[in-house]
Amino acid sequence: MTLYCGVDGGGTRTRALLADASGAFVGYGASGASNPKAVGLDGAAQSVCEALSRACANAKDEDIQLFLGLAGVRTAADREAVTQAFAEPLAKAGLGGARVKIGHDLDVAHAAALGGEAGVVLVVGTGSAALGRDVAGRVRQAGGWGWFIDDPGSGYWLGYQAMRAAARSCDGRGPMTVLEEKVRAFLRIATLHEMPNIIYNPHFSRERVAELAPIVFDAADAGDVCAEAILQDGFRELALMVATVARVLDMERPLVSAVGGITHRGAVFEKRFSEALDAQLPFARIIHARVTPVIGSVLLAMQEDGRSLSAAAMNALQEASAKAAAQPPKLDA
Repeated sequence: MTLYCGVDGGGTRTRALLADASGAFVGYGASGASNPKAVGLDGAAQSVCEALSRACANAKDEDIQLFLGLAGVRTAADREAVTQAFAEPLAKAGLGGARVKIGHDLDVAHAAALGGEAGVVLVVGTGSAALGRDVAGRVRQAGGWGWFIDDPGSGYWLGYQAMRAAARSCDGRGPMTVLEEKVRAFLRIATLHEMPNIIYNPHFSRERVAELAPIVFDAADAGDVCAEAILQDGFRELALMVATVARVLDMERPLVSAVGGITHRGAVFEKRFSEALDAQLPFARIIHARVTPVIGSVLLAMQEDGRSLSAAAMNALQEASAKAAAQPPKLDA
């Protein structure tokens, strides 16, 4: 019997889910970060194999089709490097015989959000990117360049803009903003002039910068003009990524779904994103993600064998995986 295992590997967490051909839940596992650009190939292999060992604990002798959706894996050279680096760790984990397909976490996000339908997914978490796939299978990406080059509207970008606005307010070079006090409080410093001592510390990560994003929403909700301008710029850029992908793929009325940590603002995010997208792509149809990303990775594993799941089966698998994820992790022997 063939089993299908998907891995959703990001810059913070890695999740693995194993299901049978009908979509019935078999196993689940989680571990730490697995973005090779952030933790290296060896670190990524360790996290992925930890999650897989837990998910496949009772199925290592089965025929397994595996899909690895990893952040930071964009090019053919990236995939080849992962293939080589993961071969020995997978064998040690008892999965040397698994059939392996390697892709990007955007592939996983698209499959999860749209359930295999054509359309555009926007991922807006610590970073930002949009991926579109049309009915003919053509694919186009916008964004995803990373924090150093271009990550507009992302958690990191919002946090950076908050610190920049706070510094300019403190100097008197920019408009006064409550972000000055909010950033100071977030960093737990006596005065904002201590900010460089905190943020230029090598241990102050970009994920930590992204944790500043909520204060921008809070300040804008309270009527702060500077925070409002930051959000308007950010959402305009997010909408531009989606609209650009849709136009290149000749999508006039695309399905669009947004996923990622910033979307957890709920109705606040939805309203702002809808308004920004309507200004650039007025006939887009925004929908909520169908399932979670790790289930999207299972769908992609199944796709390798020409299989798919019904909406009911996807929902049942999501419910089962959510229950498994909520259980306290078992200590490895």
